Amino acid sequence: MVLTAAIDRVRALGATEFFLASNARLASAVHLYETMGFVHVPPSELPPSPYDRADVFMRYPL
Repeated sequence: MVLTAAIDRVRALGATEFFLASNARLASAVHLYETMGFVHVPPSELPPSPYDRADVFMRYPL
């Protein structure tokens, strides 16, 4: 799975958290992130995002 590979890669780079920004219209993607262990956080807890349409912000502790 691509998401698992991305998590593994970020972990291998020494990061302690994996952040993502998405959109609520992508309900299937948001559900996938939730089932993988990502948790919703306020946007203020993430680095700035270049995605203007992002309204879902999540973090995955590594």
